[in-house]
Amino acid sequence: MRWLPTAKLQVFVGLIAAGLVGGLASGRPEPVLLVVPFAVAVAVGVASVARAPDVRIVTTLDHKRVTEGDAVVLIIELHAEANVPQLDLIVDVPLGLVAAVGERSRTIRLRSGEQRRIVIEMSAERWGRYDLGEVCARARSTLNMFAAEGHAPSTHRLLVHPHPETLRRLVRARRTQLAAGNQLARAKGRGVEFADVRPLVSGDRVREINWRVTARRGAPWVNERHPDRSTDVVIFLDAFEGVTLTAAVRAATSLASAYLEQRDRVGLVSFGGTVTWLRPGTGLRQQYRVVDTLLATQPFANVAWKDITLLPPRVLPPSALVVVVSPLEDDRMLQALVDMRVRGIDLVVIEVSPMAYIRPGPGPGWDIAYRLWQLQRETRRDGYRSMGVPVVEWWDGQPLGEAVEVARAWPWGRLSWTG
Repeated sequence: MRWLPTAKLQVFVGLIAAGLVGGLASGRPEPVLLVVPFAVAVAVGVASVARAPDVRIVTTLDHKRVTEGDAVVLIIELHAEANVPQLDLIVDVPLGLVAAVGERSRTIRLRSGEQRRIVIEMSAERWGRYDLGEVCARARSTLNMFAAEGHAPSTHRLLVHPHPETLRRLVRARRTQLAAGNQLARAKGRGVEFADVRPLVSGDRVREINWRVTARRGAPWVNERHPDRSTDVVIFLDAFEGVTLTAAVRAATSLASAYLEQRDRVGLVSFGGTVTWLRPGTGLRQQYRVVDTLLATQPFANVAWKDITLLPPRVLPPSALVVVVSPLEDDRMLQALVDMRVRGIDLVVIEVSPMAYIRPGPGPGWDIAYRLWQLQRETRRDGYRSMGVPVVEWWDGQPLGEAVEVARAWPWGRLSWTG
């Protein structure tokens, strides 16, 4: 930082010059005496800036990843090489993070060689990626005659994860994979859940004999069980609509976390102005990959036509369950749903309702248009339901578990799905 004269110094110098000129012109000492205090103030201010205000600013963030509602602490460490009578600090807090009143700006005094530590507490109110650590510093000399400004750029990336909801039960795919998991397969084999009984054949284990049925029928019978398997689940996020994207990302995060906890293979497709995808995977690493991809999702205006042919075949396995999170407004997304259903892919649509964000304008014409729009949306839902696709309307603020339970109770799901 380098000292620069302030407007106050310029005014004082102007007054001193006017007093000297007035004294010389009038030949009287009174104008000169009047500006003596201003001259003394300027002299004191100049004497206080003998050295440049060398202040080093280092920022530290306590966590790199947090969840919505968690606290974040930004630590600012200051080290002054020279005296700074007044140092104003302003911390840039991005929109989505909230700092307490008075936390964003501080005014302190530093002595030569002094180190100071300042703690700024913030609350993460909205999911997203944030750049933190940007600090603006303004040093002021004695009597505010000189000022110096410095800037510490952002050095930290904070990832705020959406707060996932707890889902007790999930919609299940009809077909399972060979990998072990928490879902009961339709096939019978070695497992825990009882399936049926059958007569004993060569190769059966003695421990599987059902002694009650054997005693009742007079011949050895054994138990059959359902093996525990996993499924492939693909979260298909509609990123065309920016109005409902915040709620859609939160729902997608909750669904992905719940399926991964059940040891299922979870993939992700962000279908919008830009198309991104993740192949199905399991484990904590896959969960972080899914969340990081969701946090990077942004609505981009794009009129280019897109369909699911852009996706590699492995992203949508034939036996996968695709859970679509969409407001069902963009034609490209609507056609993608039809294409997936025609290919025989099992679909479940969680419709993020835009009704909470749109209200009819004043006048009867607006009311009629609003009602026609509602009718069009209902007709669209019925069209997908006639194709065997459960469509469940979900409002932001409503528990996601309610929508999942409605999808599980759908007639097609009751006849064809397990879980």
